[in-house]
Amino acid sequence: MPLRRPTILTLSFTFLALAPPLYLSYISTQVSSVPTSRISSSYSISTALASSQTARLVNPHGYSATQDSRSTAVRLSDRVSDEQILARFMRGFFGGGMFAPERVVLSGLGKRLVRFEGLKDEPVTEHVWSTGYLQRATLPPLHALFFGAFRVVDFHLDGPSSAVSGAAQGDIVPSAPSTLAPTTGYSYIDLAWGTEGGLLAGVHRFSVTRNMGVKSSEEKERDVIITFECEANTKDWAGVLGGTLGTFHMWYAMWLFREGVAEVLKE
Repeated sequence: MPLRRPTILTLSFTFLALAPPLYLSYISTQVSSVPTSRISSSYSISTALASSQTARLVNPHGYSATQDSRSTAVRLSDRVSDEQILARFMRGFFGGGMFAPERVVLSGLGKRLVRFEGLKDEPVTEHVWSTGYLQRATLPPLHALFFGAFRVVDFHLDGPSSAVSGAAQGDIVPSAPSTLAPTTGYSYIDLAWGTEGGLLAGVHRFSVTRNMGVKSSEEKERDVIITFECEANTKDWAGVLGGTLGTFHMWYAMWLFREGVAEVLKE
């Protein structure tokens, strides 16, 4: 009996069945330097973010919100500034393989999806639609909009270089945590997403914490803590986000975090 040639439909179904596992396998290779065993996760966020003006911007009415965070410690040269760490992290986060499907969809829509009353008088300074605009050394400007869906609304840079903040450009007052020791450096960038009054709105905060105390002349590296926090104003979606969608979010956020950190570790 002659063998039947595979039809286009059969090949298509085979591809669809194999593509996701192969894709995840590829991403797993890319993030192998950031094992989940070295990452701490929590269903909470820092007081610094919870009490920040960014949090009030995206949730002015105080609706119920879901919170989560994940962090890890990495050892880096003191020559790598906090801005470089955050810039690299954002490049890995938004430019990596896990975010690629969302990136394609958002770019295809080509729409501005971030709308908040507190931002109505602030023009978008830069539209980022390509990963080619994601730098490894410098952060995007205040009010830059990523793929129409994530807007830079605040940042603060501490660390070895001189401190800079979004507030210096007339924006939200930076919310560096007062509970940290004077010798602790804390840098962050906040991205708002969603629509005020819509079904979902929230903030992503990427941050770097490091010990700024005196070190010996032989010490060339230090541990820095990289953290990704998320607060989502769930309004009437609390039950849904606490179920299947919430589980997917935690899984997805972990992959994005690992890609961000993996980019930080690259030379």
